[in-house]
Amino acid sequence: MAREKLISMHIAFVFLLYHVLIGIATDITDIRLANGVGLFDGRVEVLMNGTWGTICDTFFTSREANVICNTLFGTPQHQRYYRYSDAYGAGTGPIHIDHLDCMGWETTYFNECTYSLDVSCADHSHDVAVACKVFPLNITKTRLIDGSGPYDGRIELYVGGRWGTIDRRSVHKFEAQTICRTHGASLAMYFDTAIYGEGTGPVLIRYINCNEEKDTINSCSLKAPSRSSSSHRYDLSIACTPCGLPDIYNGHPVAFNGTELTVTCHTGFYPTQIKMKCLNNDSWAEEQRCTPFNAFPLKISDIQLKNGERPSKGRVEILVNGTWGTICDTNFEIADANVVCKMLGLEYRSYYTWVSDDSGRRGGPIYVNKLNCIGTESHINHCSYEISNHCTHFDDVAVECTGLTLNITDARLVNGTGPYDGRAEINVNGTWGTICDKNFDLQAADLFCDLMGLRAAHYITGAIYGEGSGPVFIDELFCEDDDYSLRSCRYLSHNECSHERDISAVCNGFPLDITEIRLSDGPSSTNGRVELKLLDTWGTVCDDLFGMNEANAICSMLGYPPAKTYYLNAHYGSGTGPIFVDGLSCDRDASHINNCTYDTKDNCDHDEDVSVVCTDRKNNGLSIDSTGSCNPACKACTSYDDCTACAARKYGSSCQHECGVGCQNLICDIKSGSCTCSSNFQGDNCDQCVNGKYGKTCDINCPRGCANDVCNGSGDCYSCKTGFTGNMCTQCEYGKYGTNCDIICPSGCSNNTCKDNGDCQSCEDGFTGSKCDQCVAGKYGINCEHDCSNNCAVETCIKTTGVCNDGCRINFYGQQCNMTCSATCLPDGEGRRCFYTNGSCVKDCQNGYYGDMCEVRCSENCINIVCLKANGGCKFGCVDGFKGEGCTQSILGMISNSDNTANSLNVNAIIGGGVGAVALLVAVGVIIKMRRRLTCLRYGHLTRHKPEYLYELTDAGRKS
Repeated sequence: MAREKLISMHIAFVFLLYHVLIGIATDITDIRLANGVGLFDGRVEVLMNGTWGTICDTFFTSREANVICNTLFGTPQHQRYYRYSDAYGAGTGPIHIDHLDCMGWETTYFNECTYSLDVSCADHSHDVAVACKVFPLNITKTRLIDGSGPYDGRIELYVGGRWGTIDRRSVHKFEAQTICRTHGASLAMYFDTAIYGEGTGPVLIRYINCNEEKDTINSCSLKAPSRSSSSHRYDLSIACTPCGLPDIYNGHPVAFNGTELTVTCHTGFYPTQIKMKCLNNDSWAEEQRCTPFNAFPLKISDIQLKNGERPSKGRVEILVNGTWGTICDTNFEIADANVVCKMLGLEYRSYYTWVSDDSGRRGGPIYVNKLNCIGTESHINHCSYEISNHCTHFDDVAVECTGLTLNITDARLVNGTGPYDGRAEINVNGTWGTICDKNFDLQAADLFCDLMGLRAAHYITGAIYGEGSGPVFIDELFCEDDDYSLRSCRYLSHNECSHERDISAVCNGFPLDITEIRLSDGPSSTNGRVELKLLDTWGTVCDDLFGMNEANAICSMLGYPPAKTYYLNAHYGSGTGPIFVDGLSCDRDASHINNCTYDTKDNCDHDEDVSVVCTDRKNNGLSIDSTGSCNPACKACTSYDDCTACAARKYGSSCQHECGVGCQNLICDIKSGSCTCSSNFQGDNCDQCVNGKYGKTCDINCPRGCANDVCNGSGDCYSCKTGFTGNMCTQCEYGKYGTNCDIICPSGCSNNTCKDNGDCQSCEDGFTGSKCDQCVAGKYGINCEHDCSNNCAVETCIKTTGVCNDGCRINFYGQQCNMTCSATCLPDGEGRRCFYTNGSCVKDCQNGYYGDMCEVRCSENCINIVCLKANGGCKFGCVDGFKGEGCTQSILGMISNSDNTANSLNVNAIIGGGVGAVALLVAVGVIIKMRRRLTCLRYGHLTRHKPEYLYELTDAGRKS
């Protein structure tokens, strides 16, 4: 049905798209998204007169993006839109149209929009692109490919005639179980690398969220990707099984070949590995279980909360005998969480199961199971618990504690234009310091302003009011909806944020100190978006509760008679800067919004900016003089409102407008306002900064992360260069660092985040070093997931190969010290039997053996079966009847003539029987060899042509 709906919509679009604009006939016959990473994203291209071309980004907003998504896919929602070609590349054909305008929320299809054929873009750097939000996906089939059999491989989905992949980064336990269930099986394990190779089709899913195991992926919340966030390097590889989720005790799975699961025992348990087999009756069998070395009570020397977004929240880990491990959530209760937080010097807030790590990734032990505390204990060793468990790291418990708050005694704004704006500073225990802009938002700004009895209007990142000099008290702030004061918010403080990122704020009280008002982007001075100026900053008015009384008050402030009408939903386009006023409510006779009630903290966005149309004739409270005197604003005129000369900085028929701030000598044409621009200004009215500059006098460089070096008047970038993020594009995207934010954080960094110099904030389990590029002692592997051999001399090994660093423990040898010296080697004075480099014996062999490793048995024809180590020669000679160095040659006796006949017959019989037996053995050997050859050929054929294992979904969502 979804496909038929798209086809019918597309046909309707083709018939409706032909229209005429500004008197020029156009023939747009199709629209598409090009160069996308998925099915629903890409550079927007239209087919005009048989040629594909692009769209210039002038005035392109979310409205136009929504209409394009609705036209193509029947969904009126976009995820992101791009006004530059950085993400999806520049087009190669013509730039067909500009000023695309799908005005009003009633517009739903492309043919209802207007556009101009007069294109202002000089090149393809401003080609627009869109990523659409399409849900649900019509997934009809799944397959596992490039694996070892029907139950493991790269998972691919079939949507709209295309096979595509899943981005693994949002896949956790419930999602993995659902994917296997969609494929008609159960989860065995999933991987954090694309171990079965990268796909070649579209990436179909960037985010997947199943709040429990579902019957099919279609029942989960899905989100399609965009090119800036996904690639095939993140393709999901998974192993499913017909035997159900394996019940693993004290270990975690590391490999699966379709029938046999390899489990590595946790540190502190033995043996190193065990095997579990999926039997024909769809059940698991295990050869043995991982068994703990430790006994109750454990020697717990430390505790930490790991991988949370703040130090007081995360997975609970305890340190036992120098190794960190976790606590299983079986029977975990509030009382247990209370004791954990007490050990950290904090108080309990909540607890939950930590499910964000896949079953094969963590290598540490799970020390504690069925923790049972009363809640008054100061340490979990005063509680009861079990050590043996059948938990996995899916079951790791996590807690959130409280207590990390600041004793803020005062707040101030420093270095601003007045008392209501500036660098935000707080006083903690008598010392003034600053707040880093990381994770700072309008709610945090409002809580800061509240410390001074004010409300927040705006906040600005990047030390716009200069850098502070005291401590940076807060690196990252976390305020919840129920936090009523900045003092109650939790925070991070790791001394990792510099004063270059000091946050600044604009606060205000009631009533607002409004210094100017204007109507912007309308067709005349009486029509436009309502904008207010205070604290030298222009902002807008939200349309919540707005009506004619409020419109009349606005027009009165402008000196006009009552309003003709008003518009909601950013009729004249979305503004920029703060939204100063929300919920405006005026009486009929109000002449100023300060005579009304309103909120100075908004819950709006600029799509809700209000616009007003005032009556044309201005009324300054003066009547037209019978002598025809000029409007008081004029220096000279031909009639009351037809000025021929204005005071400095003014222009217009009633001298009602201000010349652009960039006009030389502040002089402009009285009719149009055009003027000669000062340095760094541009535009007909010299009211715009040249590219790369912003600020009141256009003398501040745009942040280096702004795409195409372009920003608005507040220094906020219209869009960021690849790798940058934030309003001012001064921060690196998640997982990036470097001057140009183009270097990927080291893979060992916890949560894939790192500092500006590439050093990790903290390391994933198993990694160490400032960049988390080394394995902790006792670990090796790409993800430091393997344990070095216990037989290494110092229990450390090379990260890439597992080769022991300083040789082996006594009587072990081999690169990984996993081979035992031969027991037939005689030991030296220290008990050492062989050299660790090659296993050769350090001394002689026990009687009866010879060779470098004393692995060869002496000939039984040697006297006392004793031989020389070097060559196996008999040390004391041969027994009777044999001769030679190894006593292997038989000495034959003479046969008498009298017994010749009988002995000849016996010998012939023996020889005949021997020849027959040899012939039989040769024949059997040939048959065995041929069977082995055929088996090898069959196996070789299978391994060269790995099948794709398809699974077709029924209407109910999964195969019954």
